[in-house]
Amino acid sequence: MSENNINLPADPNQLPLKFLEFQKEELKVREKEIEARTASDERSYKYAVQSMQVQAGDLELNRTHQRDIIKKIFWFAGISLTLILGFFAYALYLNKDEIVKEFVKAILYIAAGGVGGYGYKSIKIKPNDPPAN
Repeated sequence: MSENNINLPADPNQLPLKFLEFQKEELKVREKEIEARTASDERSYKYAVQSMQVQAGDLELNRTHQRDIIKKIFWFAGISLTLILGFFAYALYLNKDEIVKEFVKAILYIAAGGVGGYGYKSIKIKPNDPPAN
């Protein structure tokens, strides 16, 4: 019987003390595991915070870039419209009505083609389809 129970004390009264020692060692091991988990959680938290800060910075840069692009588009459209209207005014001032009519027809054909192409694309590509590159 003593061969199977090598770790057991010879005195049966020592058995509760040995059990308490094992419990003490087990609690130390659990404490180290908890410390390791806590350290891991802290590192994960710091990484997540850092990642979110970087992502927020990227999103801010993206918004700034989009805002700049829209400003440039509006400036281009405004200057183009001003030049076209100036051309129309000058042509009308010189009594060249036919030039203005032909120019307006060309603009309408281009606009109709653009709207038609956009409508065709909207019908052909379903909303659930991924965007074509």
